[in-house]
Amino acid sequence: WGSENAITDITPAADWQILGCNSTALSQNIRLVCTSDPSDPSSLCAHLYQNTGAVNKIVRLPENCGASAFARVAKAWVPADQSIPASI
Repeated sequence: WGSENAITDITPAADWQILGCNSTALSQNIRLVCTSDPSDPSSLCAHLYQNTGAVNKIVRLPENCGASAFARVAKAWVPADQSIPASI
């Protein structure tokens, strides 16, 4: 599937929850929540930022997020909105 520095997974299978994702948009801003402790060696979340950071990595999206199965991370930042739904 490619270099671990170039491609990763941001689905629930990789311990991520996506907030604010439009199911039909090709370009959008989303928020990500790691559902495991990123400092835990068994956490899969750290893979997104591993080695080269998240920017320009190709990420696999959940089925209900975006018009395509994959996307490129164009920008990574800490959003002002740090709220997390109680369901997560």
